[in-house]
Amino acid sequence: MKYTIVEEKKFSNLEEFLNSNRDHFETFAKLMKENADTVRKWINDGDLYKYTESDVEEIQRILDELYEETINLVDYDERSETIKVLRIKPEQTPVKKRFPTCPHCKKHINHLINEQEVIVGWKFYPDGTYSSSEILTTTDNLNVWTCPHCGNVVAETEEDALKILNP
Repeated sequence: MKYTIVEEKKFSNLEEFLNSNRDHFETFAKLMKENADTVRKWINDGDLYKYTESDVEEIQRILDELYEETINLVDYDERSETIKVLRIKPEQTPVKKRFPTCPHCKKHINHLINEQEVIVGWKFYPDGTYSSSEILTTTDNLNVWTCPHCGNVVAETEEDALKILNP
Protein backbone atom coordinates (compact mmCIF):
# COMPACT_ATOMS: atom_id res chain seq x y z
CA MET A 1 0.00 0.00 0.00
CA LYS A 2 1.30 3.46 -0.87
CA TYR A 3 1.30 6.31 1.62
CA THR A 4 1.74 10.06 1.33
CA ILE A 5 3.62 11.85 4.11
CA VAL A 6 1.31 14.65 5.23
CA GLU A 7 3.50 16.14 7.92
CA GLU A 8 6.79 15.35 9.61
CA LYS A 9 7.86 17.51 12.55
CA LYS A 10 9.93 17.44 15.71
CA PHE A 11 8.91 19.21 18.91
CA SER A 12 11.19 20.09 21.80
CA ASN A 13 8.35 20.35 24.33
CA LEU A 14 4.63 19.81 24.74
CA GLU A 15 3.89 23.56 24.52
CA GLU A 16 5.52 23.68 21.09
CA PHE A 17 3.43 20.72 19.97
CA LEU A 18 0.17 22.25 21.24
CA ASN A 19 0.99 25.64 19.67
CA SER A 20 1.58 24.00 16.29
CA ASN A 21 -2.05 22.90 16.29
CA ARG A 22 -3.66 26.25 17.17
CA ASP A 23 -5.39 26.45 13.78
CA HIS A 24 -7.78 23.84 15.17
CA PHE A 25 -8.67 26.33 17.88
CA GLU A 26 -11.94 24.88 19.18
CA THR A 27 -10.44 21.42 19.49
CA PHE A 28 -7.26 22.94 20.90
CA ALA A 29 -9.18 24.82 23.61
CA LYS A 30 -11.12 21.69 24.51
CA LEU A 31 -7.92 19.63 24.67
CA MET A 32 -6.21 22.28 26.82
CA LYS A 33 -9.06 22.03 29.35
CA GLU A 34 -9.00 18.22 29.28
CA ASN A 35 -5.22 18.20 29.74
CA ALA A 36 -4.93 20.87 32.43
CA ASP A 37 -2.52 18.79 34.56
CA THR A 38 -0.15 18.27 31.64
CA VAL A 39 -0.33 21.95 30.68
CA ARG A 40 0.35 23.01 34.29
CA LYS A 41 3.35 20.65 34.35
CA TRP A 42 5.09 22.24 31.35
CA ILE A 43 4.30 25.74 32.62
CA ASN A 44 5.83 24.93 36.03
CA ASP A 45 8.81 23.01 34.67
CA GLY A 46 9.52 25.42 31.83
CA ASP A 47 12.46 24.44 29.64
CA LEU A 48 13.55 21.72 32.05
CA TYR A 49 10.53 19.65 31.11
CA LYS A 50 11.47 16.09 30.09
CA TYR A 51 9.19 13.85 28.13
CA THR A 52 7.72 10.76 29.70
CA GLU A 53 6.05 7.80 28.03
CA SER A 54 2.66 9.20 29.05
CA ASP A 55 3.47 12.44 27.15
CA VAL A 56 4.07 10.43 23.99
CA GLU A 57 0.76 8.62 24.53
CA GLU A 58 -0.99 11.95 25.19
CA ILE A 59 0.37 13.51 21.99
CA GLN A 60 -0.71 10.36 20.13
CA ARG A 61 -4.24 10.71 21.55
CA ILE A 62 -4.44 14.43 20.70
CA LEU A 63 -3.23 13.81 17.13
CA ASP A 64 -5.68 10.98 16.63
CA GLU A 65 -8.49 13.28 17.76
CA LEU A 66 -7.37 16.19 15.56
CA TYR A 67 -6.50 14.20 12.45
CA GLU A 68 -8.78 11.16 12.15
CA GLU A 69 -8.09 10.76 8.43
CA THR A 70 -4.37 10.11 8.83
CA ILE A 71 -2.21 7.53 10.53
CA ASN A 72 -0.34 9.39 13.26
CA LEU A 73 2.98 8.01 14.47
CA VAL A 74 4.60 9.54 17.55
CA ASP A 75 8.07 8.53 18.69
CA TYR A 76 10.46 9.88 21.33
CA ASP A 77 14.08 10.38 20.28
CA GLU A 78 16.25 10.09 23.41
CA ARG A 79 19.38 11.42 21.72
CA SER A 80 17.88 14.76 20.72
CA GLU A 81 15.26 14.72 23.51
CA THR A 82 12.53 15.52 21.01
CA ILE A 83 9.31 13.89 19.97
CA LYS A 84 9.02 13.10 16.29
CA VAL A 85 5.54 13.22 14.79
CA LEU A 86 4.89 11.61 11.43
CA ARG A 87 1.45 11.88 9.85
CA ILE A 88 0.79 9.73 6.81
CA LYS A 89 -2.30 9.24 4.71
CA PRO A 90 -3.00 6.05 2.73
CA GLU A 91 -3.51 6.69 -0.99
CA GLN A 92 -6.39 4.25 -0.80
CA THR A 93 -8.46 3.37 2.21
CA PRO A 94 -7.23 0.02 3.52
CA VAL A 95 -9.83 -2.70 3.96
CA LYS A 96 -9.81 -3.59 7.61
CA LYS A 97 -10.34 -7.30 8.16
CA ARG A 98 -10.31 -8.82 11.58
CA PHE A 99 -8.84 -12.24 12.16
CA PRO A 100 -11.38 -14.70 13.48
CA THR A 101 -10.96 -15.82 17.09
CA CYS A 102 -11.46 -19.23 18.64
CA PRO A 103 -14.70 -19.31 20.64
CA HIS A 104 -12.94 -21.40 23.31
CA CYS A 105 -9.50 -19.86 23.96
CA LYS A 106 -10.24 -16.45 22.31
CA LYS A 107 -6.90 -16.48 20.43
CA HIS A 108 -6.66 -15.38 16.79
CA ILE A 109 -6.78 -18.29 14.38
CA ASN A 110 -5.37 -18.16 10.88
CA HIS A 111 -5.94 -21.84 10.10
CA LEU A 112 -7.86 -24.85 11.37
CA ILE A 113 -6.58 -28.38 11.79
CA ASN A 114 -8.35 -31.54 10.66
CA GLU A 115 -6.66 -34.57 12.28
CA GLN A 116 -3.26 -32.81 12.11
CA GLU A 117 -3.74 -31.72 8.49
CA VAL A 118 -4.18 -28.05 7.63
CA ILE A 119 -7.46 -27.79 5.78
CA VAL A 120 -8.14 -24.10 5.31
CA GLY A 121 -6.02 -21.05 5.99
CA TRP A 122 -5.11 -17.54 4.98
CA LYS A 123 -3.18 -16.48 1.92
CA PHE A 124 -0.86 -13.53 2.64
CA TYR A 125 0.24 -11.06 -0.05
CA PRO A 126 3.41 -8.89 -0.16
CA ASP A 127 1.40 -5.66 0.27
CA GLY A 128 0.17 -6.83 3.69
CA THR A 129 -3.33 -7.87 2.64
CA TYR A 130 -4.70 -11.36 3.05
CA SER A 131 -7.64 -13.46 2.01
CA SER A 132 -9.14 -16.85 2.68
CA SER A 133 -7.26 -19.46 0.69
CA GLU A 134 -8.51 -22.56 -1.07
CA ILE A 135 -8.57 -25.87 0.74
CA LEU A 136 -4.95 -26.94 1.05
CA THR A 137 -5.60 -30.64 1.62
CA THR A 138 -8.79 -32.62 1.58
CA THR A 139 -9.90 -35.80 3.28
CA ASP A 140 -13.35 -37.34 3.00
CA ASN A 141 -13.49 -39.37 6.21
CA LEU A 142 -12.63 -36.63 8.72
CA ASN A 143 -15.32 -34.22 9.81
CA VAL A 144 -14.08 -31.94 12.60
CA TRP A 145 -11.82 -28.89 12.43
CA THR A 146 -9.96 -27.85 15.57
CA CYS A 147 -8.24 -24.72 16.88
CA PRO A 148 -4.43 -24.87 16.50
CA HIS A 149 -4.01 -23.29 19.97
CA CYS A 150 -6.38 -25.16 22.30
CA GLY A 151 -7.35 -28.18 20.18
CA ASN A 152 -11.09 -27.70 20.71
CA VAL A 153 -13.52 -28.41 17.89
CA VAL A 154 -14.38 -25.18 16.06
CA ALA A 155 -16.25 -26.50 13.00
CA GLU A 156 -17.84 -29.78 11.99
CA THR A 157 -18.09 -29.26 8.24
CA GLU A 158 -15.79 -27.90 5.57
CA GLU A 159 -18.34 -25.17 4.84
CA ASP A 160 -18.41 -24.08 8.50
CA ALA A 161 -14.59 -24.02 8.61
CA LEU A 162 -14.49 -21.69 5.59
CA LYS A 163 -17.16 -19.43 7.13
CA ILE A 164 -15.17 -19.13 10.36
CA LEU A 165 -11.95 -18.22 8.57
CA ASN A 166 -13.63 -15.74 6.24
CA PRO A 167 -16.07 -13.76 8.41
